[in-house]
Amino acid sequence: MRHGCIRELCCPASRPLQSVLVRESSIARWPHAQPAIEKDKVLAAFLLSSYLEYLCLVLASLANSLNMGGSMWQEHLRFFRHFRFMPEAGHRGGYNQTATERIFVNTVRGAMLSMRKQRGRVPDVFLATESMEDGIVLTCIRECAPLGMALSSCIRKLVQLGGEENNSIRVRELLVDGFGARVLTSQAGVVGIRLWVLGRFRNLAFFSAAMATPSAECLGRVIDSPFDEDAVSEAINLKVDAVQSNRTSISGSSLVDAIVKTLQTMQAIRPDVIRAARAHTMLRHFGRAFRGNAEGLHELSFAVKKIDEFWSHSWQTSAWMKVSTLWFVNNGYAAAVIGMICAVAACVLCLLEVLPLELAAGVRYPWCALFGTLGYCPTLLFWRPRRKVFVDVVCIDQADEEFKAMALVSLPAILQRSEGMLVVWDATWASRLWCVFELAAFLHSRGPNQKVKLLIRPIILGPCLLDHAENWQSTLGVVLIVASFCLVISTHLIRVFCRSIDSLQKQLENFRVEDTRCTCCECNHIQTDTGQPMMCDRKVLTEVIISWFGSIETFEEEVRGRVRATLLRQIFNVRFVYFQLCAVASCVLWFFMDRAVWDVAYGRVGVTEGLLAGLRALVWWLALEPTVFILGVGLCWLFRNRCSKYLALDVYVTANLMGLPSIVLIGLVLLEVLLKPQASIQGGMMFAAVMACIVVASWYFVCRCFPR
Repeated sequence: MRHGCIRELCCPASRPLQSVLVRESSIARWPHAQPAIEKDKVLAAFLLSSYLEYLCLVLASLANSLNMGGSMWQEHLRFFRHFRFMPEAGHRGGYNQTATERIFVNTVRGAMLSMRKQRGRVPDVFLATESMEDGIVLTCIRECAPLGMALSSCIRKLVQLGGEENNSIRVRELLVDGFGARVLTSQAGVVGIRLWVLGRFRNLAFFSAAMATPSAECLGRVIDSPFDEDAVSEAINLKVDAVQSNRTSISGSSLVDAIVKTLQTMQAIRPDVIRAARAHTMLRHFGRAFRGNAEGLHELSFAVKKIDEFWSHSWQTSAWMKVSTLWFVNNGYAAAVIGMICAVAACVLCLLEVLPLELAAGVRYPWCALFGTLGYCPTLLFWRPRRKVFVDVVCIDQADEEFKAMALVSLPAILQRSEGMLVVWDATWASRLWCVFELAAFLHSRGPNQKVKLLIRPIILGPCLLDHAENWQSTLGVVLIVASFCLVISTHLIRVFCRSIDSLQKQLENFRVEDTRCTCCECNHIQTDTGQPMMCDRKVLTEVIISWFGSIETFEEEVRGRVRATLLRQIFNVRFVYFQLCAVASCVLWFFMDRAVWDVAYGRVGVTEGLLAGLRALVWWLALEPTVFILGVGLCWLFRNRCSKYLALDVYVTANLMGLPSIVLIGLVLLEVLLKPQASIQGGMMFAAVMACIVVASWYFVCRCFPR
């Protein structure tokens, strides 16, 4: 899965960590005098603002339900959440603002409103005014660079106004981005700021700050929101010291601890981060999402409380193989059913003489095979399964850095809300650290004794089934040479499939976390575009895994035991292989249906003979063809390793492997001729019983060759 690494939380070009772990911000002015009185009034002001938010939320919901312009109240609600002004007691005549403060606050308010109209969002800003003996200190901490132009003009006005009032006005401006708080404007005599993040909410968080002077007291507190659904999660104490310098970095250990604690809780930063989309959305336009072009697809995702399936995959492999596998996993059974319905419809139309049986003298047309193919192929490609699934590139807005960061931190919560997990496996999947972390989060969320709905499908499965389906459909109307060529290709792909399964189970059997790779370590923790240092994903994720499983070794044993057993149970499950094969080979019936239509139309068979012909077709479809196939798979498994580095020689070995299944097929055909199932009911029942015994014996002995 492509997440972009934790550095997306911390690089200067991205959203700051503070806006991820602590979403809301406030505009406050903190006095030095009367701290006890100020605490009560701050609490009252914040509660009043919270209830105003709640009122806007109710009005927005009511207006939306009545189609009366709920967007206006939604805008007010967003503004209340992002912009607060808390009055200060005991300063310049109680609650009255000075001209300096009014210009300062109103300028920033105007800039924020302008950005809301232009960009549809309000940036996080913290303002503080401090009354000193020698004048006023104005502080602005912001996380959005475009506010800088408005603040620059504001500073010029304030300096001019300060001269008129004979008052010393000093300005301190900091831009919080990534690793630290960058001091943009800091005049002489202005000390640094100590910024505390005291708690985190799902919908609301409160910034509190105090000037770094001996007499300052931190008055911040966590205040619940009326519309918050959950209780306060575990507090995240993150201390940021922004001192007077060109750049001050947050200590790496504090940042790592904050992210680790958030991941450990398995709680979402915001409810709308947990999103999903319909399964057909992921496969539309021939799997455009997996080909690196997901522009506009995020709009098709929606916030959910539960996700049906989490799709985990590696971006290091071929997109068309993943898409073809997902086609068969999601649409294979539906395609078989629709194809069969179309073939039956063609059969009925032929019997009613709506469709001509001959296009020319002696030239018969296989209407059932044609209609079945026309129903099977489009359904396989364009069926619309309604399951709610999660795929990173669709459910995470790739254009919104803030949302990407929040989704990254909320990834364990997303996996916890997922009913099942589908791993589209390839050789690189188990070597990617983020893919392994997804598996760890999913297993941890289920508990040691809980049944896990984990599906593992190798990406070579799609090409194998696709070629096998084409092989069956091509043999219906082409010459024997072309059919044999298709059969060789199909068998060779099965050998490749067996090699991939063997590689996967060995990879899981010898799994170690330290063997996994991540992007940050591959580039030596230096951003290639900016040269800035980046955080190590491995350090963060391994600490989280240790907190979940007790140790890395315990998690590795879980993968070697529980996950490997799940894989082998699924891949070599007789029911899974049999039903997949029957779904793909349903076109065998279409061939027999065409034969039956011709025989009935020309009066060659009666009712009894027609029923026996139907029984014979079912035996071929459900018994004979699976038997030949499973024998071929067994041989491919025994001779799965490449016999030569040259492809031509390896294909030659594959062609020789077809000898035994061909002999078995010829023997079954001779048995059919001997028993004559189409001649009598006794012969038909005997043929079916003999075939059933052969099928059970063949499947039993072949399955014993597979690993357990």
